[in-house]
Amino acid sequence: MIGSRAWIPISLQISRRSTRLFCTAVFPSSGAIFDLDGIQQRVAELDERMSAPDFWDDQNAARALMAEVNPLKHRMEAFSGLKSRLEDIDATIELAQEADDDDLGREAVEEFAKWQKSLADFELLTLLNGPQDQASCCLLYTSPSPRD
Repeated sequence: MIGSRAWIPISLQISRRSTRLFCTAVFPSSGAIFDLDGIQQRVAELDERMSAPDFWDDQNAARALMAEVNPLKHRMEAFSGLKSRLEDIDATIELAQEADDDDLGREAVEEFAKWQKSLADFELLTLLNGPQDQASCCLLYTSPSPRD
């Protein structure tokens, strides 16, 4: 019996109340690092430029524009997916509470744990948004000499 709803961790209860904050792209662990409105505006500008009849006349400029717009669209899609999953989790919790269903409640808790992992991945994606962040790197570590 759910009665006390002990299966709902406090973090999940808090997240349900902060769904609106998430939907406005504010993350408690990293501050407002994801400017959804700014990204949507930039994508709209780039889409408008790409719809020009002479867009492909300059192949290099077209490639550069595509290289800019694709990661922005990827971030928007990832955000939309996270938002949708959180809303689904919220609905599942509400349904579990109304139906007094332990199994459904545990399922929501498990899904929320997966969602938190996805959120951490998304936050990393938003931090790595510089022009060189998609490039490979080589790290060389030289250990100190034993004489030092």
